[in-house]
Amino acid sequence: EAYYRGLRTAYVLPYMIQSEQFDSKTLLYVLSTFHHTAEHIRTVYARQGNHLLGEYASVFKNSLSFPEFKKAPEWREEAIVGVQKVMSQDMYSDGMNDELVFSYHTMYTNLFYEFYELVKAGGHEDKLSEEFTSMLPKMYDVMSMVTNPDLSIPQFGDAWKRPGSLRRYYEAGSKRVPHGEELRYISSK
Repeated sequence: EAYYRGLRTAYVLPYMIQSEQFDSKTLLYVLSTFHHTAEHIRTVYARQGNHLLGEYASVFKNSLSFPEFKKAPEWREEAIVGVQKVMSQDMYSDGMNDELVFSYHTMYTNLFYEFYELVKAGGHEDKLSEEFTSMLPKMYDVMSMVTNPDLSIPQFGDAWKRPGSLRRYYEAGSKRVPHGEELRYISSK
């Protein structure tokens, strides 16, 4: 998928620059290819769901990786607006994902939190709505109500019951939600 190609280019460029064979012509080629990829992602967005979330996150990362591109502010704004729209469409007001599959719900929780953390690290947290930021802890609350004592999840849809499968999820949640006493308790099991 195009968004992976863009992310990988931004990741490997610092290593490539250190090569003796890397010259200004190569740099221009890499940057041109990156820009083309970054723009291409915006023409082929997925219609909905986790793929769309990943694409918006990639567009936002592109804006941070190469802020010198003229389109970087446009990428950033489009991603911030888009992710919030996905949340409003794909999440119920109680914090549950509309697919009603717990394994997907944990994936969405992580995708939304990773985006939030990226926006915050980039210094653009003020562009996120109160609805967006207040929904994030609710997503963990939903899971804390349905998790089995062995840290597995009820098996509905294409969820899989594996004892301890949510350990990392709750460890991350206990750090992400400062007032989440139940998350700290569950992650200690």
